Amino acid sequence: MTLPTAEELEGTGLTPEDYEDEEVEVWPELWPAWCLFDDMRTQWRTRGMDGRPYGLDYAVLFRLMDEDGLKGREWRQALDDIRVLEGAALEEMRKQHTK
Repeated sequence: MTLPTAEELEGTGLTPEDYEDEEVEVWPELWPAWCLFDDMRTQWRTRGMDGRPYGLDYAVLFRLMDEDGLKGREWRQALDDIRVLEGAALEEMRKQHTK
């Protein structure tokens, strides 16, 4: 995975320096969720003048899930997995705003 650019992170409250350039292990069963989450990296919804993110654009997420051919239980599992990743990412972004 390549690190995001400053332009890609605009409005998220993050900078390229916020990303550690180290490899992490992703369990095989979580790889599809991670790839989907990575595809959503520029789809954060923000509010107000400070641009603080409050969640992902689910319209884009649902389209990607449909394009990937997810249906039924797989679709629901992907949504659940993304919500976990989204929550963890929001927690980290909020920490950046309070520094």
